[in-house]
Amino acid sequence: IQLSHRGIAGYYFHALMIPRNLLILLGVMLGVSIYKGLGNGTALSGLEWIYALFAGHGTGYFQVLPFLELLITGGVPLYLLAAFVEQTVNGQSIFVSVRSKGRRHLMKSILLVSIKFLMVYAIFWLMAGLIGASLFSTGLTIVSFRLMLYAVLMKCLDILAQYLIVLGIYIATRQVTIGFLVLVAGNLLCILPGNWVAYSPFGLSSLTRISVVEPGIGISAVSAFGIEAAILTLMIAGILMWGYKKILN
Repeated sequence: IQLSHRGIAGYYFHALMIPRNLLILLGVMLGVSIYKGLGNGTALSGLEWIYALFAGHGTGYFQVLPFLELLITGGVPLYLLAAFVEQTVNGQSIFVSVRSKGRRHLMKSILLVSIKFLMVYAIFWLMAGLIGASLFSTGLTIVSFRLMLYAVLMKCLDILAQYLIVLGIYIATRQVTIGFLVLVAGNLLCILPGNWVAYSPFGLSSLTRISVVEPGIGISAVSAFGIEAAILTLMIAGILMWGYKKILN
């Protein structure tokens, strides 16, 4: 294995950031954005456009298209990351582990590159909000721009939290399929009745679950951010403290 001058993290970066993966992410963003733009017309305000773009799926009911949109926008980057991790781990050896300063460093490199990958995906969605606002709405205001930044941040945190769950399951079982089944089951929780469902971390980036436009509907923006941040903290701490020991087992 040829390591770049930036070490194993640099090698992983080039392995994950290939044009095919980036084009797939771009295609998902464009497909959803065009579908939302044409479906809602051009008479939207900037706030309405951002809310429509990041609406996702609410709780206590089931709608096919919004749920499929939720699975596609979150599932596609998760699939690419899962394939990257599986290929990376299966292709490692004790020599690579030593060259990369141990398993903990190997795990940190995987996490760092995965976060960068999701940051690129977040930039794509930021572009969707900005360009779509000029094409399908009357333009962004300060309020709608702040909502867009919050929505993009939550989408990135939501997908990252789900990725860490898949990664944790894969480290424990060596089965990516089990991790994806858990994610689908977790996202399906949104159809159950009850106020507790709104606090589920799966799909929490859906603005229909957060009281940012219509007060009293959904949980607060701070609570939603806090839930995702807590899940991320626990998962990252667990993977770096215990999970890395089994990464090459």
